[in-house]
Amino acid sequence: MMNRRAKQRADEYAHALSCYQTRRDFMVERKKHLRAAVGLACREGRLVASAFHATRWGLAYLSRKPALPLMRAADHEELRWITGHEGESRARERWASLFSNSWTLVCGYQNCAGEIDQILVGPTGVHAIEVKNINGRISCDGDRWWRDRFDSYGNLVEARIPIRDKRGRGPSAQLNASADLLEDLLARHAGIPRVWRVVAFAHPRARMGKLRRRTVNWIGPIDALTAVHFAGNRSTSTSQERAGQVVSLIESSHRLKKGKRDDAERHCPSGFGNAFT
Repeated sequence: MMNRRAKQRADEYAHALSCYQTRRDFMVERKKHLRAAVGLACREGRLVASAFHATRWGLAYLSRKPALPLMRAADHEELRWITGHEGESRARERWASLFSNSWTLVCGYQNCAGEIDQILVGPTGVHAIEVKNINGRISCDGDRWWRDRFDSYGNLVEARIPIRDKRGRGPSAQLNASADLLEDLLARHAGIPRVWRVVAFAHPRARMGKLRRRTVNWIGPIDALTAVHFAGNRSTSTSQERAGQVVSLIESSHRLKKGKRDDAERHCPSGFGNAFT
């Protein structure tokens, strides 16, 4: 789904372009009309009228042409959304290459604590994934995260840039807040006692620094994640029928939070379409 800010920019540009085309067409028609009036006055021998229309015709040609509108540049929030969306798309492609149709991907799940970017439900249980599309050397100490940014030559440009959401939470705290509520929901209604947690980095130039006192099960680049990592959750293995019930429960919980039927999508790895948006 197109980001709201991007759609607003596109609508503003479409309106401005329509106004530009209307004014441009009006000026073209006006020049044609005045030229025809000059010709008619000359043929009829009306010299004063001919001079009058010729003056108006000349002024019309000298008048300032309407400026072609330009689309307003994306602001910081929209750029963040675009970057995040690109990272989640890369992650989706990665899961599609790893898993069979016995797995289902749910995207954009929301509950009272926030959003989980992606949830994988399959034979080894439920896996909540926070996807970050940022480059640099990533480090953490518990729930405090930061990155060091380097230029294309490998020189350090900026050190210890905090990684946090609008609420000031690092990726692990952000994920755990929503995953804890999801885990409680699945334990009570589906008998799933554990939700495995992953913070995955989708940017091709992301690399890991020192990761101390981790509060999630796995941290690293998406390319380093394999099906073996997800097999570590065998204690909550699920049959295909049970997995389907779990996905339905997740969808119902998401719609309840949204207060309406949302644009819900789920994917099997062969297509791994969108889930919630």
